[in-house]
Amino acid sequence: MNAENTTVVNVRMPQQIKHDAQQILSELGLSTSDAVRLFFRQIVDEGGLPFQPRLSAETLQAMADAEAGRLEEVTLDQMKAELDAIH
Repeated sequence: MNAENTTVVNVRMPQQIKHDAQQILSELGLSTSDAVRLFFRQIVDEGGLPFQPRLSAETLQAMADAEAGRLEEVTLDQMKAELDAIH
């Protein structure tokens, strides 16, 4: 692989995840760059993610509630107020 055929990928993630992953990768003899290249290669080879993503219990419950019609109605003003409260 020469510099002409490469590109840089920047990723933001929580520090602890990066640290924990780097420790595991180090034990496997891989750098972070090696792991990212392997991951991207698998995405291309598989035509998608090389694993089955799992939804959280909270998301699954929200989906079930939506399908059963158990949704709380929220006005635009309520949504704006909630967004303002977290900023």
